Amino acid sequence: MDMGGWATAAVAGIWLIVFVVGYTLDQVPGLSAKAERAIVSLRRLRSAWRDGGGAAGGVSDRERTEPRR
Repeated sequence: MDMGGWATAAVAGIWLIVFVVGYTLDQVPGLSAKAERAIVSLRRLRSAWRDGGGAAGGVSDRERTEPRR
């Protein structure tokens, strides 16, 4: 390849890396919110099992009916 080809390949490679990193970082808040909801749900379930509570495990109506994001 001549110099122009290598320069084009380098620019395309850098663009691809920036695109992938940007896309990944854009997903972090959404994934964090989902992980946080999952952790809270697991803690409620574990608490319900320990306390011998029902399926609700002391969850308020608002938490039970709140729409998922």
